[in-house]
Amino acid sequence: MKQIVPCTRGLECFKKGCPQASYEDNPKYGCPLWLELVIPDPDNPTKKIVRKKCVDLWYFTLLYNMLPLLEGNQQATESFRNGMLEVNPDNPKQTRPKSMNVVMQVLQQANKLKEIPLKKEKE
Repeated sequence: MKQIVPCTRGLECFKKGCPQASYEDNPKYGCPLWLELVIPDPDNPTKKIVRKKCVDLWYFTLLYNMLPLLEGNQQATESFRNGMLEVNPDNPKQTRPKSMNVVMQVLQQANKLKEIPLKKEKE
């Protein structure tokens, strides 16, 4: 006996349950929210598997699979920030840009140039 799966959106045309068929394959009885995705097999990456689910159910699967990607982006952002900022010694709750040795050396050279008097041109 086939188990009746209720329509997740409560669509009127599917009072008897989800047809579990694509609208493209069967326009008379299919559901526009039924989606078939081809995904790689976790055990054998060269094989493909066809998974069939309602769009509402795919939403949670895709969110779950997206979490590791977001975590990697978060780690990259934190790493970059830690490389560019340092804790302000005057106020530990604040951060400030790290002083870079190259920039500091350029500024020191520029200050030395200020101290050299300019030669006046002869009139």
